[in-house]
Amino acid sequence: MLKLQRINVRFIHQTLSAISYGIMLGWLSMPDELHAAEIANRNPPVEVVLVESEDERCVANDGKMISLEAKNLPYSVAVWVDRWFMEVQTADHTKHILSASLSQAALGCSNTNSGHQHWTIHSVYQLD
Repeated sequence: MLKLQRINVRFIHQTLSAISYGIMLGWLSMPDELHAAEIANRNPPVEVVLVESEDERCVANDGKMISLEAKNLPYSVAVWVDRWFMEVQTADHTKHILSASLSQAALGCSNTNSGHQHWTIHSVYQLD
């Protein structure tokens, strides 16, 4: 009976050693996630919003120009937007690059000859 207990203890010790070694290796192989968290904490948050403005191209249809605008932009971002026409999402899924030198991008008029349209921000990614 004593021999069986020693084998079990040795087996348990080896198993726990292997598990802790695996956990340690897994922990050491996750620097990307940890670095991403550090980068997120180091870089200030960027606010990307949709804004309306008066534009001569939109006045004829009683509409406003819809644009993307980024505030507090110390780095470039890629912004993916979805277009909705007459309250139905279209296949338009477009990417716009905003930077400190170009912090605004026009999307289009809120009203067209065919009807009302609007955009929604799908995602924002840091580029550099």
